[in-house]
Amino acid sequence: MLSNAPQAERQAIGRSFQALLQFNRATLAISPHPLKVGSCVQDCMALQAVLKRVFDIDSELLCADFCAWNANMRIGVMDRHAGRDPQFDPARAPAYAVEVAHGMENPTDRYSGHALLRTVNHTIDPTIGQAWRQNGRQVLLDPPPMLFLDNELFGPLDMDEHAWLTWPRPSFLHTNRPAGDQGHGVESAPGMGMADLGPLLRNHAAHPGPMAVLRAGQDCWVAYLTRADLKVEVTYARWQDPGFRSFTEEMVDRLCGLLMLPLHHA
Repeated sequence: MLSNAPQAERQAIGRSFQALLQFNRATLAISPHPLKVGSCVQDCMALQAVLKRVFDIDSELLCADFCAWNANMRIGVMDRHAGRDPQFDPARAPAYAVEVAHGMENPTDRYSGHALLRTVNHTIDPTIGQAWRQNGRQVLLDPPPMLFLDNELFGPLDMDEHAWLTWPRPSFLHTNRPAGDQGHGVESAPGMGMADLGPLLRNHAAHPGPMAVLRAGQDCWVAYLTRADLKVEVTYARWQDPGFRSFTEEMVDRLCGLLMLPLHHA
């Protein structure tokens, strides 16, 4: 049995991340996404089973609203909040943000939020790499493929609609992301508007859980708002789908097998 001490947990999560990276790079080889990132719900389910089976670490699956933005988006929002025209940094990528929140669309038809895992010491996002964006060769958001952070970084939601943009947070531990400037593209780098940072500000959660804000890359900040009002097994339509469950079980077997072998580091 692996101790639940933070250091032992970090080592177990790091090893599991490396196995998942290998698995995703093999099974998603034809994906245009440079980070080869899978489904947030499925990858969380697989990691949950692996952490328990291999390391005897318990975890729970969490629903969350998620937003990622770059430096010029941050500048633009804060300048507009101060009542002045945005003074963007021309040396940086154009203002850009991505966001996912359950309730933005089809609130009763399917789960449209993000999924995380939480252990006694850490919160795990194995698919933050989904937020990677680039326009041609210019990277707009550069998160790592995966990350985990101390649970202590989560605190109550600050209802000041701009406070979460400036809430300082320490760095977090994550696996090295592969270099690359091709793959997941966007048609254009849009202009900046206050509505671009909507979900967390609008707060779709009837009973919002703790929130964390942190830097996730050279030009990427992220915010998580956990959703105490949602259970993914109830909201996620594919949860009971036999094919989905079967492939997830296959993932778990293969990840456990990889953890028994020397891992190839990125």
